[in-house]
Amino acid sequence: MVVVCSCHSKLVKPSLAPHQEMSGRMLKKVFHQRSVYVLPDKVLLDQSSSESGEESPGSEIGSSVASSKSETVVQQDVPHVVMDQQQDRHRIMSDLPEEESNVILISQTGPRETVRTSTLYGEYVNLLEIEEYEPEDASLQEAIANSLSETSFRTVNSDCPTIEDIIRELNQQLNPNEVVRFNIIRRNVWDGATRAMARPNFSPAKTVDVKFTDDHGISEGAVDNGGPTREFFRLCLQEVKDSCGMFEGPPNMKLLSCNSKATRSNWYFLAGQLMAMSIVHGGQSPAFLSPVLFNALVMGPDKVKVTISDVPDVETSQKLQLIKDAKTDKELQEAVFAASCLISLAGCSRKITLTNKEEVCTELAEWYVLQRTRAPFERFRDGLQSLGVLDALQKYPERFQEVFMKTAIPLTATAVEVLFKCKMAERGSNRFDAQCRTLGYWRDYLQDAEVDLEAVTLEEILIFSTGCDSIPPLGFSPLPSLEFEECSAYPTANTCDNILRVPIKTTYEDFKLAMDFGIRNAAGFGKA
Repeated sequence: MVVVCSCHSKLVKPSLAPHQEMSGRMLKKVFHQRSVYVLPDKVLLDQSSSESGEESPGSEIGSSVASSKSETVVQQDVPHVVMDQQQDRHRIMSDLPEEESNVILISQTGPRETVRTSTLYGEYVNLLEIEEYEPEDASLQEAIANSLSETSFRTVNSDCPTIEDIIRELNQQLNPNEVVRFNIIRRNVWDGATRAMARPNFSPAKTVDVKFTDDHGISEGAVDNGGPTREFFRLCLQEVKDSCGMFEGPPNMKLLSCNSKATRSNWYFLAGQLMAMSIVHGGQSPAFLSPVLFNALVMGPDKVKVTISDVPDVETSQKLQLIKDAKTDKELQEAVFAASCLISLAGCSRKITLTNKEEVCTELAEWYVLQRTRAPFERFRDGLQSLGVLDALQKYPERFQEVFMKTAIPLTATAVEVLFKCKMAERGSNRFDAQCRTLGYWRDYLQDAEVDLEAVTLEEILIFSTGCDSIPPLGFSPLPSLEFEECSAYPTANTCDNILRVPIKTTYEDFKLAMDFGIRNAAGFGKA
């Protein structure tokens, strides 16, 4: 059988990643609140002419598939079938008889009918409940008709590839034979990044090699096979978002701000280039841009609508709201006087009245959010052009929303549990029994991390294991795995191979204490 779904007047196969398969859980995820259609992958019924010797006034409806050993011809009473030509449907006026071989064809030749049965088809229709058929809407009927008229299916991702496929194609530009070194101090990651990106021989297409040193200048001794690179991109993006003064607004809905130092130092360009590198090199996504800034990158700032609620500065937003809410001329004059500095900077010279106040507020909000930061925006957009990220964003904006904007779906214990593949000892051994007990502790630990506000968070567990606090758009390579540590009292991790080793304990309390201590005291590589 082939499972298909309706899409643009066609029935198409759902698009899955190479490592995915259509299991029950995947079927529920893909077809959530959607209709599921099952198309047989072989002919179940051949409507060929009947081999009956006599012709009757009521010609036969059809006959069965070519005879085989699994087919029999039986004489039995069958339910009376009435063809309603006005409704263009069959109505079954009585229940079907319960037989081992299900009736698939009925010949209207008299009260006792000749019936051909097929065991294969009988097993198939046993899964269905026979009920009155009601016609669907016209669009659904068109989709079914168009699909049945074609001999092959067109997959969805031929026109709209997944974000993983898009980034994997961009990843082909990277040059593994040339390396760019980043020497990073954890207390000032952005400083080390800008020094490396300012070198004359720097190229975003070169392979990234990160060397971490602690606050005392001592090397952490980690060889960069992927883990330090992911850690570097995570820390650097976090510093760009919160500490460099280039962005303002709520934590996960940032807009560009005016910063003279960042403009002189070309930081906006470097920030855009760093985001492009993080996406293509396998780092985590910069998922903290506001919808206004994202749409400006896609369509251009002149085509984006801005409201007062989009203004990140609370005082400025309140001044604009006072103008908009003014009911009398006196209230309006007071509100305009309070916002006179903003109005002057925006170059608004026309008289504000009760009739045009809302239009003026919209123009002032647009100036503050987009036009005031036009120069930083242009440099930031130029940086995102590195490695073709901006072009891909503008071509597939719906796919890149999850990359540049914070998703509403938080990280869950189930998602982390499925992410880590468990490596167990031989079944039946003493080690296997101890590992099964510890595996139960690990799953309970994830559940506590999801709901307990004082416990270690799921993001901290992911950082300890992989160097990222979220799943990168390109995914993890290799896939994370869970191993059991018998020689250490505390958890250890290999972020290059994405391996988490948990200690074997006899009680859950001991396991939780060991995991909390190890994760919270791992300030760098090799310190778990």
